[in-house]
Amino acid sequence: MNHRTTTTNSQISLINNDIETNIQYLKKQQTEVTHLSGKRKQDLEKVISELKKDTEIKKNIVSALESKQWSTAYNLLAEENLKILEYEKKGQTANSSEEFIDAIKRELLIFRYLSSHNMQYEPTDFSTKGVNFFAWVSNNIIPYFFVLVSAFILTNFYLISYRSNGIIDTDSLIPGKNITKQFVKISVGIIFSLISVLCLFLVSFISATFLFGSGNLDYPYIVYTSKYNMHVEPLENLLLKSLPLQLLSLISTCLLFYIIAILVKNKLGALFVSLLLSTGVLFGISTLDPIQKISSFIPIAYIDSFSIVTGTLARQIENFQLSLTTGYLVVTSSIVLLSIAVIILNRFRGDR
Repeated sequence: MNHRTTTTNSQISLINNDIETNIQYLKKQQTEVTHLSGKRKQDLEKVISELKKDTEIKKNIVSALESKQWSTAYNLLAEENLKILEYEKKGQTANSSEEFIDAIKRELLIFRYLSSHNMQYEPTDFSTKGVNFFAWVSNNIIPYFFVLVSAFILTNFYLISYRSNGIIDTDSLIPGKNITKQFVKISVGIIFSLISVLCLFLVSFISATFLFGSGNLDYPYIVYTSKYNMHVEPLENLLLKSLPLQLLSLISTCLLFYIIAILVKNKLGALFVSLLLSTGVLFGISTLDPIQKISSFIPIAYIDSFSIVTGTLARQIENFQLSLTTGYLVVTSSIVLLSIAVIILNRFRGDR
């Protein structure tokens, strides 16, 4: 279960495959060059010489990885990626698509950072170590987990006092200001939901740390500022930016669930509407063009705050208005507006 060793071995295996391919090609070209003469022979000899250099570099990379000399290994890998980009500029690469070049640039940024910080490479698409897995859970699990769990918990909790198909609210029989009681009820519901999220975070972090290690808050992640403009930032910076936004978005969603529950006054109906709105938006952002265009104005979109901060969601749907600054503005505004809506609803119910 030593994930660190497995990751390194996977890199070594890929590079060894490249070395083997180079050796096989060299044998073929060395046989062919003996039958040539003139310029063709000179050109092929140049290719053979460059291939030998490339093979030697790859062997040095393998040696550095095996001896855990991360700075040396990733510096050599960065230089290899830089060569590919230079060949691409000259039109000498066979795979010169934008996606291919984008992938090479991402690797170049990561390798340079790892080399300068003497850190081991870890895949970020499915991280397994402590804080890195924590970030992965925040990005991929929490938005859907929170919506599903909170919709069920909050719908039942907010409507527990309703009797006779929502006609009678037993909370109204308790002495005290109705609006105060409702905001206390909302706050308790929010605390329940946040505790469930916190429990998932803690279980994820503790189990990943126990099995694979604690990870590294300095580990680099790619951050997009436009479709093809990117840079790297350490995980610590991204978490400090994303977690407060995610918290505010969770609070906004809890207020929305409360309003739906009060309007529908039926547990099953309120649960259906809450799930339809929330999951519909979350899935629609990545699949439906009309929702993608207005996604920056939808508060629940910012539950996936890690993707917002890294710019991966904005890049995926090509809407860079979906940003950290816009997120704070939209989510804070939604909390204020939903709180006002709660006050209006309770006054209306009081008048009735």
